[in-house]
Amino acid sequence: MPDFTAIVSITTVFAAGVIIVAIVMWVHYRKSMMRNQERLAAIEKGIPLPDLAGDGAPLSRNHYHHPLRGGIRLLFIGAGLAFALYLNAGPQAAAWGGFVAMFGLGDLVYWALVGRKVDNPPPESPS
Repeated sequence: MPDFTAIVSITTVFAAGVIIVAIVMWVHYRKSMMRNQERLAAIEKGIPLPDLAGDGAPLSRNHYHHPLRGGIRLLFIGAGLAFALYLNAGPQAAAWGGFVAMFGLGDLVYWALVGRKVDNPPPESPS
């Protein structure tokens, strides 16, 4: 008779991951449905609505997905990882930290080219 301990443990871990993903997707769906119902009720009452962040409105600098914040974070995570790997495993392994830092540098370049214009729109000239 085969030992089912490995099969049961792998199946349990996989099922737990599927259940967690399903719960996250359901919560996101419910949140978007409630937001839509709220907006529809406001439209029916004639209340003006601000744009949502996903509707093309610029992200604030405090927003989690802002490229400046993400770029700085990834740059320093990569630099710290490269330093730690250099000390523990040598210069060959430190390249992996540089790889992560390049993603942060890419975000910073994107912010410098595009994001800065979105963050600071030119002032409107009085007509």
